[in-house]
Amino acid sequence: MKKSSNMRMNTLEKVLQVVLFILGAAVIYVLVYHVARKVPFHSDDYSYFMQGLSLEAHIKHYMGWSGRFITDYTSSILLNLFDKPVYMAINSFVLMIVMITITVLPNIVMGKSLIGKGSGLILWVVFMLYWIANPNLGQTSLWLVGSANYLWTLMWAGFYFSYFLYLLNSDKQVNVGRAALLFVLGIFAGLSNESLGITVVLFTVSMFLMYWKKNKAALFVGLFSTCLGYAFVYFSPGNHARLQNDAFKLWRGLSPLLKFLDHVFGRMPGALGGFYLVYLVFIVMLLAVLWVQNGKGINVKLYAFSLIFVILSVGSIMAFIAAPSMPPRSENSGLFFALLAMSFIANVLVDTDKKAGVISLAGLGAICGIYFFFSYSFVTYAYEQTRIQADIREGIIAEAKADGSDKAVIPDWYFTRLAKDTDKFDTFRSAALPAFYGISSIEWKGVDFNYAVIKNTEPIVINKQLKEGLTLTNVYVNLNAPFEQTVAFEFNRSLMDFSQDGDEVLYIRLNIDGRDECVYADLNVNEGVQIGDKYYYGRTKLAPDMDRLRSIDYGFYNTVLGANSAEYTLEYGR
Repeated sequence: MKKSSNMRMNTLEKVLQVVLFILGAAVIYVLVYHVARKVPFHSDDYSYFMQGLSLEAHIKHYMGWSGRFITDYTSSILLNLFDKPVYMAINSFVLMIVMITITVLPNIVMGKSLIGKGSGLILWVVFMLYWIANPNLGQTSLWLVGSANYLWTLMWAGFYFSYFLYLLNSDKQVNVGRAALLFVLGIFAGLSNESLGITVVLFTVSMFLMYWKKNKAALFVGLFSTCLGYAFVYFSPGNHARLQNDAFKLWRGLSPLLKFLDHVFGRMPGALGGFYLVYLVFIVMLLAVLWVQNGKGINVKLYAFSLIFVILSVGSIMAFIAAPSMPPRSENSGLFFALLAMSFIANVLVDTDKKAGVISLAGLGAICGIYFFFSYSFVTYAYEQTRIQADIREGIIAEAKADGSDKAVIPDWYFTRLAKDTDKFDTFRSAALPAFYGISSIEWKGVDFNYAVIKNTEPIVINKQLKEGLTLTNVYVNLNAPFEQTVAFEFNRSLMDFSQDGDEVLYIRLNIDGRDECVYADLNVNEGVQIGDKYYYGRTKLAPDMDRLRSIDYGFYNTVLGANSAEYTLEYGR
């Protein structure tokens, strides 16, 4: 009777573990998609959309620019076949799958149920660390073209690792069907990108040392397929052609020794430091394991895999020794392997019989959660602002076309506060942008404030003539942004038209109740941006306590006279 009761309790516990894990994965998906759907069309989205589904166009791309045939085709297929809400939903699902794969791989190695004790907690720690430690979150995971190169590739590698290790750790024979599936997954994993592909091959080689007597068929199929996929990427004519670009002339002139020294001592420290938080958590987990286990119950297999993935994390960065550049987004493979290493140690921690193991992991998760909360809030707000900015930019282009012009001037992106600068999506100014909108050229104008304010904030109507021909029509004051505010002035004409007499500065003083000093937000008259038939001048990231704004003093400062030439005051009532 007691045994039957214990069995029911164990069954209920396992069901609860699975339910909590699935719910956790669903919440992660919703969180990612909530941000991803705000990401506007940008950067290489235009060029990969314009390539379409033409096999000829993609072969030409493979021959002349990039060996990442599968990833490049993935971008074009999704952009051409689906609307943004759909392809971003698919992309968010891929991110969730990668997080799940990292979490369950230790269980596959140990031959246990995919979802076990603590799996739900480990999933959240993995996801939060992936988010906050990501070397370039906006470009690797929240931008479709970037994701195809640096996130989808992790999915293929994760699928390959999972199935490969499943075969190596089970008693199942590698028949034709299983060999074929492993071969396809190995091709896709090796064909992913240059740094991930070589580390997938090295991982497969390392498995020969551990499983040589276990399953030779799986080992040889895995090695052959990953090598074949990697060779297709690495030896592509496009990769060679791109290296001949004039931008890499200086790098090509370096000796092999100088390239080695520059990479190891110049680029690698910064690259590995890009996701130092994962290593920090990893070390804390190791210390917690030593404390909880007190030297007992050492699982050599889990530690061995953790060490292998630490080496591969460093190796994926070392692989760029043969590359002329190493943008932060390329470090995502290193982050992936570091998270896998951490996942194995996290499983060691929760597999102990002591509650202290789970409590330690929960404590680390709570600390990560605080950082994640702020990072997620910043990214969500910033991307919502860029979505509005995209609408404004497209309105400018549409208005130019309606007026019969084949040229347009659009403001650049402005990102509000982020936890780290690399959370931005790519700001590359694609040459395919004009063709996408059906005009001959587009000029970009730098902007130093969040101009989305003109769409998401009710204006204070002024309509005050400051000089002959110059009218201040509206003032926009946004005090509701998280940890930063925006004030923008709207004029009927550019202030540059009135700078010839020395009035080169639009001075702005923000007077706040309870503060002895005002907040300065002065602007040069050349810092404006035209949107429609109006000209806007503004400042973002002003100061705290802006919700107590009392009044705004503004006017012109004459640099020739060294004094104000015009002074005005706007009483701001809330």
